[in-house]
Amino acid sequence: MDFSRILFTLFYGEKTTLLPEVSKIEIRHGKRSLTLDLPKSFQNCNYLYRPEEMAGWLRAVLEAKHIRVRRCRFVLDSSQVYLQTLMLPDMTDKQQEKWIFWESGKHVPFEQGTYQAALYPWNSGESGEEMAVSWKEDALPGEKAFLLVALPQEKLDGLKRCAGFLQAGLVEVTAVCPDGTVLPINLLPKIPWKKRALHWTYKGLTFLCTTISLLLLIWNAVAWQQKKDILQDVRQQLQPLDEVKKEYIRGKELEYRIGEYRKALQGISRKTVVWHQVLETVAENLPDECWLEEIRGKEGSSSQLEIHGCSMALTRSMEFADRLKASEILTGVRMAESSERDITRKIPDTYENPAVTFILQAGLNPDRKGALP
Repeated sequence: MDFSRILFTLFYGEKTTLLPEVSKIEIRHGKRSLTLDLPKSFQNCNYLYRPEEMAGWLRAVLEAKHIRVRRCRFVLDSSQVYLQTLMLPDMTDKQQEKWIFWESGKHVPFEQGTYQAALYPWNSGESGEEMAVSWKEDALPGEKAFLLVALPQEKLDGLKRCAGFLQAGLVEVTAVCPDGTVLPINLLPKIPWKKRALHWTYKGLTFLCTTISLLLLIWNAVAWQQKKDILQDVRQQLQPLDEVKKEYIRGKELEYRIGEYRKALQGISRKTVVWHQVLETVAENLPDECWLEEIRGKEGSSSQLEIHGCSMALTRSMEFADRLKASEILTGVRMAESSERDITRKIPDTYENPAVTFILQAGLNPDRKGALP
């Protein structure tokens, strides 16, 4: 088994052979073969003048048969090419190319440069018998029979366009002898060896890069599977610690909720009057000759206080206010109101001067000690 041929077919596709005749076409793809009747518009070689329509019809037929054409060759019958036998001296392949270039125009009914031609040894069969062709020259001593096959360039261009519309590479155009033998020739122009070498170098590099990419893909897939197995083993080993992880997460959630409650309580504490602290602070800072009548919260605010009191002199009231300003419990202490009042009726024979009544307003210090719950 030719392994290289198998790889070539795998990467570049099976070669499909198309054998168009007058009214039908035979398609050979691998071991499959089917014969179809050509539509009337394509018969008698008219498909060469309508290559796009011909390719569309072929594509639909091949898709219905689940055949994908990637490389194709056309095998033309004897009615579509010019055949003539010639008696020529024995020549090498290089000499045959030169003869076709310089001398073939004398033997074909086409103008020079408007056709493609090829020579094939006429009696190359195992039996050595000559094949019957319509045109044949008489042999001279020392000459050998050759078959001249010529195809107009216009028809060749039609075949190229048809293959192009099929999205397939045209690799060969050959012909069939009157006896049905497929000639081992190629009527396509020969590609220069430099261009051919560049083409196959590109193909080789493409194959090499594809092979390397495939090997790397396989290697990465194996490595990924190994790492996946290792990770699975580690997860199985760490499975007993899942409960510890869950307890840790629950602890963190509880800690977060406690922190939120703590912040809420701190806000409430800062805005709420702690009366024993207020009374203790007021009592410690109350000067002589000064007394209190009332301490109450200010309407509309839970953190504002009003202190109502009396003193024997305005200086005592101001001293009381200054002392409260220096305390850590109260802040924003100010004298809201002060006035004189006669208190001799309440405390006779004690004070000769009238007393000063005052109202102090103050707020609770949010940074005071004891504010946190």
